[in-house]
Parts: sequence; C-alpha cells; structure tokens
Amino acid sequence: MTFIFAIEDTNVWVAIAADSTVGFVAVKLDSESRMGEIYMVAVDPDFQGNGIGTAQKWWRLNGLTDKSNSRYRRFT
Repeated sequence: MTFIFAIEDTNVWVAIAADSTVGFVAVKLDSESRMGEIYMVAVDPDFQGNGIGTAQKWWRLNGLTDKSNSRYRRFT
C-alpha cells in the first residue's frame, strides 16, 4: 500500500498491482476521541474477488491500532 494524500482528517492509501492502481482505502482520524474510521474501501472491478479489499481493511485496522487509537469503526 502506498500513502497517496491527506486532506484535513482523512488519509488515503492506494493498492498497486501490475503497475496499476487496483484499489484504495481512506481513513478518517479524530484526534480528540482517538477514533479511527475506515471511511472507504474500493477495488477496481477487474480485480474484485482476489482479496484486495479484505487485505486493505485488515492492513488499515492494524495501522489504526498501531497509532494508539483506542477505538475504530467501519461502515460497509
């Protein structure tokens, strides 16, 4: 996963395979409540069904807990 940009409280990472962007995950962080929210997970339709979305989700959940956030939420 490659960090691509941050806007205010949202950070975005992209998944790249075969020199193409195949998905992204966006995370919102609230420093006051220490809440991290997986805001969006998207996978290119041509690459769906290969575990990319699941890998992005778990990769960021691990990253949220590494950042000392005590809580997180995920919307689907």
